[in-house]
Amino acid sequence: MARPTDPEPGDDDLDAEALTWAGDEEQGRARPRLAEPDADAVSTLEAAGDDDEALDEDDGPAPDVAGNVAIALFGILYLAVTVGWIYSVQLATTPPGGFPGPVVWQFGTFTAIIGAPVWFGAVVALTRGRIGLRLGWFALGLGLLLPWPVILELAG
Repeated sequence: MARPTDPEPGDDDLDAEALTWAGDEEQGRARPRLAEPDADAVSTLEAAGDDDEALDEDDGPAPDVAGNVAIALFGILYLAVTVGWIYSVQLATTPPGGFPGPVVWQFGTFTAIIGAPVWFGAVVALTRGRIGLRLGWFALGLGLLLPWPVILELAG
């Protein structure tokens, strides 16, 4: 069965009817309509379309060099924290006990190792464009996530 390529004259009515439910008129809901473009907006868009210089001026936001350097610096520090936790986990011995002890211990070691990369990723994803806030969260994370067993071993 072949489909006609040219739409029938009444197809617009069918398209509009597809956007409504039976009984919408009784409930006081009007059919959705496409907004007609404003004449001023159309003329402004047409005028802007002729001007190529207006399009070339705005190439997007300038790259934030200081923000990228801060992300790289804190990325290296967070990598060092992760390596410190891996070393810390290898220093400790698993606790003796029954079933729940080693399982909880393994979960704790996993969360200790994965905590720094998760914090780093969350700060980068959630503080886009706010460099001061980003630096504060990075500094707080470093203070909270330091591998204290390694630091105490090196100090003592």
